[in-house]
Amino acid sequence: MRPILFLDTSAPPNQRVQALTDQLLAGQDYCTVRLVESPVAAPGENRPDDQFSGVCESIQDANILVVGVPAGRQQSAMTAFAQRVLASREQFTNCPRKQMVLVLPTANRTDQVVNLWSRVAMHLDMDLTAVVTDRTSADQAAEYLQTGRIKRPKIKLVIRLD
Repeated sequence: MRPILFLDTSAPPNQRVQALTDQLLAGQDYCTVRLVESPVAAPGENRPDDQFSGVCESIQDANILVVGVPAGRQQSAMTAFAQRVLASREQFTNCPRKQMVLVLPTANRTDQVVNLWSRVAMHLDMDLTAVVTDRTSADQAAEYLQTGRIKRPKIKLVIRLD
């Protein structure tokens, strides 16, 4: 079994993000790091409670990183973490190739968030393998994570001979 880390960027906890993550990772053990509980300083900011290196160690220990991004509000914890990763590539040069999945239960601002986390995935030397936005995509991503194959939707074909 491969270690899985759920990086929750929600503040406060978001029920839709958690529900989709639970569906995506059903039956699998995973650890959760909440960025709100593990403060990360923005690049150039000096905070005595900065836990960036601890979050990075958790990411390095995992083979699959699931990032939960709630809809709506600006997430300063998420932004600070992403900017910090992008500013400090040398932290991740020894990471083996891993997978990243975004859990993003919204259609609003999806492109901006996916673009940001695509850049973070490249800096972490990860493959952004799926973006989960609903129950169907959660099932498809779960299938891919478990088998390495994408489950094709069933097509009902009706042929009429008149």
